[in-house]
Amino acid sequence: MEFNLSQEKVDNLKEYVIRLLKRDMELFYQEFWALKNVSFEVQKGDKVGIVGLNGAGKSTLLKLISGVMKPTEGLLETKGRISPLLELGGGFDPNYTGRENIFLNGALLGYSKSFLESKYDEIVEFSEIGDFIDVPLKNYSTGMMMRLGFSIATVVEPEILILDEVLAVGDVRFQEKSENRLKSFLEKDVTVLLVSHATKKIRDLCNKAIWLEKGRLIMQGTAEEVCDAYEKSTKSDKKNAKSDFNKPGITNSQDLQVKKGEILGLLGVSGTDKINSENPINGFLKSNNGRILINDKEIKKFNDRHIGVCPKELGLWDNLTCRENINLMGKMYKVSKNLLKPRVERLLYDLFLIDEADTVASKLSNGMKRRLNLALTLVHEPEIIVIDEPSIGLDPQSGIIILNYIQSLRDLDGKTVILITHDIYEADLSDRVAIVDNGQILMLDTPFNLKKENDKGDLVEIRLSNKKKNTEVIKNLKKLDDILWVDEVNGDIHLRLFEAKSKVSRLMENIKISNVHVKDFSVHQSTLGDVFTELTGISLEESK
Repeated sequence: MEFNLSQEKVDNLKEYVIRLLKRDMELFYQEFWALKNVSFEVQKGDKVGIVGLNGAGKSTLLKLISGVMKPTEGLLETKGRISPLLELGGGFDPNYTGRENIFLNGALLGYSKSFLESKYDEIVEFSEIGDFIDVPLKNYSTGMMMRLGFSIATVVEPEILILDEVLAVGDVRFQEKSENRLKSFLEKDVTVLLVSHATKKIRDLCNKAIWLEKGRLIMQGTAEEVCDAYEKSTKSDKKNAKSDFNKPGITNSQDLQVKKGEILGLLGVSGTDKINSENPINGFLKSNNGRILINDKEIKKFNDRHIGVCPKELGLWDNLTCRENINLMGKMYKVSKNLLKPRVERLLYDLFLIDEADTVASKLSNGMKRRLNLALTLVHEPEIIVIDEPSIGLDPQSGIIILNYIQSLRDLDGKTVILITHDIYEADLSDRVAIVDNGQILMLDTPFNLKKENDKGDLVEIRLSNKKKNTEVIKNLKKLDDILWVDEVNGDIHLRLFEAKSKVSRLMENIKISNVHVKDFSVHQSTLGDVFTELTGISLEESK
């Protein structure tokens, strides 16, 4: 499967036509093979797992099999009715009602109008949309849309079921309901193709597996054989990852692209790892190879007025008042007098410094100084703002003020913000997060996708009223199919499993067998800190 990747930006139709007539298209398109020379066969009733790292071509393969895309070359044959669960709600129109979207989405899945009419009541009942079925989808919550999409996609028993990751749909109760429907398909003579990063699920649900890497087929065979080889390879890569890194700086031959109007978090340990990603952005240090592009422009093409940098260390004139500090910085940036005065007053007001406007900087609290430092960064209204550790050393109230203001810079002013941080909460507020270690960008994606792609299951901590029962309870818990790991840690029972919140009642029932009371029970879902530790072997807490 080949794609054309754009290398240059063509701003208008005139330029595009000129390039086309000159047969100059190759200058701004680059061939990219998402899949090449991939060949395998699936028999009726097979349960096939597909494993591979991000960018391996797994989702592309499922889209080809589903008929969403046509292969560039080669032959792809399918026999049987396909039910693809790739992206729930794909093809929905937010301006149409739930009722109208059932027929629209169903038609895209290949269902006839008469069939959808016969299944309409079943779809509505299973989705639990109720009276909202005649309300436009733009008024639905995300959970409601996912429930409706799932209900439409699974209204028939397919001959071929295609799953891109095991789904968690809606609230806890509906998740159990949807999982039961999927399990009913898996138990029958349905052919299943399942993409998942959880090899335990591949082992449990599949009899065969294939391993993709950078669009190539690496291995196919039994689920056990393929998962063993894949796990061994990824563990080896992580173990040797640090020795493969070069000098600190932006990754060799890797571009860091920052989108206009987004908050990008650079998450890494304290020290040079992040600062080397910051320096090229500031223009102080060029990257070894690779480029830094912000708003589609290479960083070296920006001047000081385009970028505002708020360093971790405070840079204030202690003997000047808040108002005088901002005024002086504005004059240094040559902001005109008629713009400077209202801009200063607005910054004082927005950053909750208006009551301290005439207080000298040396008498401000740490939180106020940090907010004043940010005001100095913004007085010339830069397009891009780089902030190093925005809430470091601040009390919760001051931290919340700054982080809320950073979000408003994106939402209200359309600014591009780069946060350099080792704080999980700050990184989670970003639109995308780059995991940075030793100057290398290991992964770059949304916080949700990073946690999903590297999810090792939720951590459950259980404290029993009688610790002597720990061994017996652990023995019973190990008998549950979906327990990934369980052991005693400092007198408590710790275990990992996926979607733990939906399985609390089952865990409690299992513990009751031992006639013991649960004194404390807590569930910790996967965090960006877990992702960072998994990729680097370094805990963010250890690095502080």
